[in-house]
Amino acid sequence: MRLSAHRGDQRRNYLLSIRELNADARKYISITTENIGQNIFPLIVATDTGVGLDGIGGTFTIYFEDGSSQTVNPVSQEYEIRKGLSHIPLGIYGIIVPYFQLTHSSGTWRKELLAFGEKIKEALSITRLSSVVAGDGEIDLINDSLQMLEISSKYVSRWLDQSGSSNEHGAPKTVTVTEFEEYSKELFPFLDKSIRITAALQMRDVIPVLKKWKHELGHEKWKEVYAVIPTIYPGNEIDVLGKVSEQTTPKL
Repeated sequence: MRLSAHRGDQRRNYLLSIRELNADARKYISITTENIGQNIFPLIVATDTGVGLDGIGGTFTIYFEDGSSQTVNPVSQEYEIRKGLSHIPLGIYGIIVPYFQLTHSSGTWRKELLAFGEKIKEALSITRLSSVVAGDGEIDLINDSLQMLEISSKYVSRWLDQSGSSNEHGAPKTVTVTEFEEYSKELFPFLDKSIRITAALQMRDVIPVLKKWKHELGHEKWKEVYAVIPTIYPGNEIDVLGKVSEQTTPKL
């Protein structure tokens, strides 16, 4: 009987009644919020998703009051390549960071890092082949790509030469913050350069699209445009998409 009477005593029944009331309240406000969101037009949404472009960014969709929409991804291949390369240290960090405080570790990070390291080596080999046929305008990008891939491959290989304890070459026993910081410092000049270049490329490629949409909407309707930039990462006042939105909505 006690198990079947799951509402419990008066105190528990009181708690459950408030919990259910709260759940219903959240359900109703969620429905209303969704309906309000579907009534915001014109609306421009900038995302970092797309076929083969997850995490790259540059996809812009505008939603019109008549239910129609347009989606474009105007950013260049150089933008995509530089941003993809810049995410390599994030991938490595995500694999090894749980083990930074251990003196010995034989966790799954070695297997995961090996797989990621093989991807880096493959990209490095392909980039080397591409350098042979690179045009004049691609030499700087290829050279930066080779440097970033070689630095990352060297760092990954260092940790895969060990089996959980010091080997005959004196390899460290596990991943350390110090070693990762050294790797990051070596990579930083290329990351800094890529950030500056990709920001300029994004502004160059996106602003003409927004101007085109403004022309289609008309000056008065453009004043009503909303811009949304959903992201899982914290942003700040120098966020590129934020600056694009700030400079073009509705100032174009």
